[in-house]
Amino acid sequence: MSKSFIEHICQQLLEHSNDLENTLVLTPSKRSSLYITQHLKQTLKGACILPSFKSIEEFATLLLKTEILPSTEFLFKFYSVYQKVNTKEEDFQNFLNWAPTLISDFSDLDGQLIDTQDFFNYCKNYFKMQQWSLEEQTEIQKNYLIFWSKFESYYNLLQDFLKDKPYTYRGQLFKHLYLALKEGSEKVNKQLAEFKKIYFAGFNALTKAEEKIIDLLIKKYNAELIFDFDYSYVNNKNHYAGFFLRKYLKEKSWVQTNKQTHNYFQSKKHIELVSANNERELVRYVWSSYSKKDKSNVLVLANEDHLPVILNEMRDDVEQVNVSLGLSLKNSLIFSFYQEIITNQLFYAKHKRFHIKHLISIFKTFNLIQNQSTSEVLKKLKSLHYLYLDSEQIKQITQSENAVVTHLVQPLKYDIEDYLKALLEIVHNLDQNLNHAIYKEQNFHIQKLFKNITHLTSEYSFLNKPSLLELLFKTYSSEHKIDLIGDAIGELQIMGILETRLLDFESVTLINANEGVFPKFKSDVSFIPYEIKKYFHLPTYKEKEAIFSYHFFRLIQRAKHIKILFLNNNTFDSLGSAEPSRFIHQLKEELKDTEVNIEFKLLQTNETLKPIQPQSIENSDEIKQKLSEVFKEGFSASAITCFLNCPLDFYYKYVLNIRSENEIEEQVSSKAIGNVIHEALFNLYKPFLNRPFDKRVFDNINKNIDQELLKAFKESFQHFSMQDGHFLIQYNLAKKTILSAVKQDLKKSKNTPFKLLALEEKAHRKIDANFIIKGIIDRIEQNGSTIKIVDYKTGHFESRLLKTKSIEQIFEQKNNYAIQLLFYALLTYKEGGNSPSLNIFHLKEPHKHLQSLSIDSENMITIDQLKEFKTALIQSIQSIYNTASFEHNKDSKYCNFCN
Repeated sequence: MSKSFIEHICQQLLEHSNDLENTLVLTPSKRSSLYITQHLKQTLKGACILPSFKSIEEFATLLLKTEILPSTEFLFKFYSVYQKVNTKEEDFQNFLNWAPTLISDFSDLDGQLIDTQDFFNYCKNYFKMQQWSLEEQTEIQKNYLIFWSKFESYYNLLQDFLKDKPYTYRGQLFKHLYLALKEGSEKVNKQLAEFKKIYFAGFNALTKAEEKIIDLLIKKYNAELIFDFDYSYVNNKNHYAGFFLRKYLKEKSWVQTNKQTHNYFQSKKHIELVSANNERELVRYVWSSYSKKDKSNVLVLANEDHLPVILNEMRDDVEQVNVSLGLSLKNSLIFSFYQEIITNQLFYAKHKRFHIKHLISIFKTFNLIQNQSTSEVLKKLKSLHYLYLDSEQIKQITQSENAVVTHLVQPLKYDIEDYLKALLEIVHNLDQNLNHAIYKEQNFHIQKLFKNITHLTSEYSFLNKPSLLELLFKTYSSEHKIDLIGDAIGELQIMGILETRLLDFESVTLINANEGVFPKFKSDVSFIPYEIKKYFHLPTYKEKEAIFSYHFFRLIQRAKHIKILFLNNNTFDSLGSAEPSRFIHQLKEELKDTEVNIEFKLLQTNETLKPIQPQSIENSDEIKQKLSEVFKEGFSASAITCFLNCPLDFYYKYVLNIRSENEIEEQVSSKAIGNVIHEALFNLYKPFLNRPFDKRVFDNINKNIDQELLKAFKESFQHFSMQDGHFLIQYNLAKKTILSAVKQDLKKSKNTPFKLLALEEKAHRKIDANFIIKGIIDRIEQNGSTIKIVDYKTGHFESRLLKTKSIEQIFEQKNNYAIQLLFYALLTYKEGGNSPSLNIFHLKEPHKHLQSLSIDSENMITIDQLKEFKTALIQSIQSIYNTASFEHNKDSKYCNFCN
């Protein structure tokens, strides 16, 4: 690698500064000062006091004895100003949606030294012209003009508020420093007199205020600038990377005196443009291609949220690594845990009940981060059939657990001070049970965060609502990062693009170089229209893109080995197909006739999807013994059909007792509604068993429908309410189904005498010396001389399967409907009795009423057919015991475990 920019800075310092101790070096970032210091130590012989290093913000705050407040905290200050202008009270949460944009606009106005009186007068006239119309203005147009009429008031009141305050925002900071230098402030001059030489090193995009400050410092305090650029983009008037430097070369003498003659993009370089189908492949390639032979390596993350993935995949032999980004607290498991607690408590404060999904999420995360298992609590929660729990119910579920667990779901008082105290107590209690050092560190930062929020809520009265806690927690967590310990100048640096300013590396790897990520999508979030920005020379999206372009090309200009990794066009994200960064296209076009070697690579994963090998469980005496225990009380029809459909599924369910986990449903499921209808019908018909049905019976049934249906809903859904729109819809649909079913029964009773013999009939029967069968029959009725067995169905139903040619075909086709109906017939058949009619009543289609099983076109089952079924059923049960192994049936449509 050619001489680095850091080496160039050090050379300038040693050649032109006779007194390093009284020299000040201003840099865009703190990290670069570490590299300058390290190089000076290696170059200088003997003891020496090094220069002072500061960022330009530190320099300004030092001279003016003020500070730039964090953006969120500054918004709290601004809100108190805003309330003085806005007579109509606005919720603070709504205020946060637009206030940051306004502050950014104010910062631009001050940073560019705009005459604000002239600016606001121009804006008023501009918007009046924009809204002028012969027609009456709409409400939106009126509100827009009202907002702009207050724009100036907001600005002026904020300036008054900040007078004599020890804090400010960035634009105003540099405006005030410029005015102090211009006016010859004694306080500022006294501090500057401590330095005999001032250097501005590595700056590119400067505001008007910064330019003027540099002008005055060069003139009065022997300041000097050291620029870093390459002529390949400075001499090209269309190249965005040289946008600002071309401007300074044209307007400022201080660039002419610091010109370099480098053209790094004409020298030899090797650039790999690597595309992949997914981010996992990109990360793997980073570490598989990493070489420790290079003198200096940097991995630049275009998307800093991917840092945890990068660290998780890091090779074991990478020992000296430094991460300058910090781990974002909002991406941690601990953050998710507390976020869910806060969400859960806010839900309870509003609804006076807990949402079961929040509770399950809390305890799932709790299991991951602490030493003691709460699997029993989770098991109880997942077994419930309703969405909400009151405080007494959750207390009973967690009462056997320790104090930490109980405290997690204890309803907090709707008072922000008590609320935060309780959260801090949870933090303290949890710390005793955390099972990993990283979780303890994250928990410590959460504690600091809650203490900070506590301080803010005591200072600002408008933050006294617990509903704002979630917003504050998210906002501060997104700004908070956990520093990682590493070698600041070790063999590998992991950085964001801004941390690379002034630094040069022999090997550069940039990951996630896709449009919208690097650079970000074109955006200019501002209340100031583009035309006004152009007129007053305020920065627009074009200047932002120029800054980003400079960072990219400066990063790679001295590097010899460059890898740029991106997702290819075949990859889809939330915004559509992934597009390679515009810088990739630019490199390919601009460097095609140079000595730069550009290599294209398309990553093809070495992992091939291997077909799942069918599992086979060999039968054994132990399994047979287990089967005898499980089915001691009898075989059900569902167990038989499960084995016929997939023996392996049967093994999982009935031998190992592994069942699919039911997902908690936000809305009432069709299955749950079917159960409600089933229960209501049972209670409606039960009083009239074994008696003829006539009009009076049906009048009684119709009269009680609402009562029984309401009762069934309340039993199934703890917080059922007719005020809930979804419940109301489902209630009316269920009522319509029941009315239709009753109507069909009434119609049938008019033609033939009709009575119910049994409902929810529990039956069991010994069908040979070894086997018992059992089941619950939904309904048995007598219609004239015909006995009808009826099975209710609520889910998907294929009526075509009720037509079959023979018993043999039923078992060959594994016809679940037919097997179940014949199973019930066998359970209820009495020697010498009549053969029954077997029927399905599909509750989703009550107008069809009963649909009969037909064998060989006959709706009545013969005694011979029932005997044939019994023989086939015994053979099926015997095959369960006698099967050599339990294997997956690839044709099974209902197998959830082994498909």
